[in-house]
Amino acid sequence: MGRVPIRKIAGLWMLRPGVLVACAVVAAALGLGASSLPQPARPTPTLRAGLVDLSQWRFARDGSVPLTGYWLYFDRSWGPNGDAIYAEVPGPWPSFDARSGGTRRNGFGTYVLRLKLPDAPEGDRFALDTGQILSTYRIIANGKVIAAPGKPAATKAIEHAFSYSTLAELPEGARDIEIVMQVSNHLMPQGGVFVAPIVGLKSVLETARRSTEMLSLIVVGALLFTACYHIAFMGVTRAGYANLWFGALAALFGIRMFLFEPLASATVPLIGQDWVWRLDFAVTVLLEPTACWFLALSFPRHIGRTIATLFMSACGALALASLIEGPTVGQYSLKIFELLGVMMLPYLVQGIVRSAIARETGASLALLGIVIVSIAALHDILLDNIVIAGPNFLPVGCVAFFLCFSGALTQRSHHAFIRTELLVDQRTRELELKINELEEARAAAVSANVAKSRFLANMSHELRTPLNAILGFAEIVRDRMFGADAGDRYSEYAANIHTSGSHLLGLINDILDLSKIEAGKLDLDETRIDLGEEARAAIRLLEPLASKKNVLLALDLPEPAFALADSRAIKQVMVNLLSNAVKFTPTDGVVSIAIRRDEESAITVTVSDTGIGIRAEDIQRVFESFGQSRHDVRARNESGTGLGLPIVKGLVEAMEGRIDIDSMPDVGTTITITLPPHRALEPSDVEDRAAPASLLPAARAFAHT
Repeated sequence: MGRVPIRKIAGLWMLRPGVLVACAVVAAALGLGASSLPQPARPTPTLRAGLVDLSQWRFARDGSVPLTGYWLYFDRSWGPNGDAIYAEVPGPWPSFDARSGGTRRNGFGTYVLRLKLPDAPEGDRFALDTGQILSTYRIIANGKVIAAPGKPAATKAIEHAFSYSTLAELPEGARDIEIVMQVSNHLMPQGGVFVAPIVGLKSVLETARRSTEMLSLIVVGALLFTACYHIAFMGVTRAGYANLWFGALAALFGIRMFLFEPLASATVPLIGQDWVWRLDFAVTVLLEPTACWFLALSFPRHIGRTIATLFMSACGALALASLIEGPTVGQYSLKIFELLGVMMLPYLVQGIVRSAIARETGASLALLGIVIVSIAALHDILLDNIVIAGPNFLPVGCVAFFLCFSGALTQRSHHAFIRTELLVDQRTRELELKINELEEARAAAVSANVAKSRFLANMSHELRTPLNAILGFAEIVRDRMFGADAGDRYSEYAANIHTSGSHLLGLINDILDLSKIEAGKLDLDETRIDLGEEARAAIRLLEPLASKKNVLLALDLPEPAFALADSRAIKQVMVNLLSNAVKFTPTDGVVSIAIRRDEESAITVTVSDTGIGIRAEDIQRVFESFGQSRHDVRARNESGTGLGLPIVKGLVEAMEGRIDIDSMPDVGTTITITLPPHRALEPSDVEDRAAPASLLPAARAFAHT
């Protein structure tokens, strides 16, 4: 792995407001967890040699007192009989067996403490919070049983286990009390007192217990709601497996809260202490691998699923062994899990740190949550191994963990929602564009269909007229209707037949040319072309048509112009443009063709007329196959097939040129053909150049009025 820039590591400390809020809530939760424990306001008197003097302790002002220190302990005895030794509370009972000279884990014994108390405030009395004792106990004060949630016994068969705390009232008015605590353990690997009893005013201890129970129920409700929400989210959306594992993690924490103080006191009567411990060990072992899978799905770039699967398999086997074999095996499974968890924790932390450095959504909050719960878990591991004393902080750490991870999931869900909205907007825009394109395509198809229908109507007229003439004149000649001596008339009819046939051939050639252009199969034979000569030839070809309408044809050629092009294509372009111009120019109009070279040496051929013009909305349409301007050309005794300009456009583009139209209705039209500079040729090596022609001489030479 490459070096991580220092500025990125420093950037982790610049937490966002959401992280700061989570920190504040976590601090409040830790404070609430600590405040729920009854603690003295000043140092408590020392408990030594089974005696503690609290006669000068002001419980109303200074608070309750945990009975920690050295109690008298009588091994394998139900009372203060025999030799006593001192046993530290909290802690396991002495494991040395004087009878066998070895160590033992199970058995029974009695703890004894002499307690001196002051007078209780009026309306209140002293009580004892019994703490947690493995695996069952009975407490006697001044010869009276004040707490017997279980049944301690010398053998496992008779013992009825109950290890969790209860609230027991001390004898009212007594100031010198002997507390006898009978304990036995035949379920767990080690017995003893693991949470010291607490003496205090009954009202204070009851309030503390109720507050802790209420907080635990609120936490359980929140966890189960979280579990149901995320599992239902997965079931409805069929996506978001991270949510499923987070829901499973919340469910496991919720279940464990019922197996832990203070709610476990209500669970033991339902399923028994044995199964409470079995479930407790199994659920505890499954917590970290479930969290590992959630993190692997949330941050897959830095936490691998393979490692998460192996970790889950190992912990699943430990949980199954705890359920099947019982609390003793469960205790050893928990030790193995603690070892695996401590080894796995750095891997998870480094994965989240790398995700946070990469600025992945929710990584900073996840890092905060796992650090807090890791500290709480480490504290409880040390507590379980009697390294330190004090309350369990894992429940509070779990609250902080879920707050942080809920915030991380919220951030990721919000990010995914925003990303989905953006994606929906993008897809909506794309769909709108596609709909517009389809509408345009549909309109173009409708327009093309109308143009094609109009073309077919025009073509039927164009074809039928010369065909009727050919057939009619051919019948006259064939049948010699004017006799055998009418040779001149028959010759005239033959000429008419030839003219009509040529017209038909021209129509067919136009259709074939257009088909080649649209199919992209037009072959050009490019040679050196004298554009001036081609223009003059086109003018000569159209002189008869122009003379009939008294239209002036003019050529504007200041200097000779040569190009590398297809001779037939250039001729067809000029003839089509001039033909259209003459056709749609009224009597006494002017049609001119100008050939120039612009500043970039490109060649321009411009055909202008003073005809009926084209409306702006029809300019693009005239280049479509079978398209015509919407002018009522028939009212002006002119018509066309709509093939001329599409053919011109296709030929010009085949020679890498472009065509532009500038037109105004009833003013005229100017069509400009531009060929690229590399097609322009210099006339230096051309012999017999044509003399330059200006507009007025050309007009005089070619005009026929």
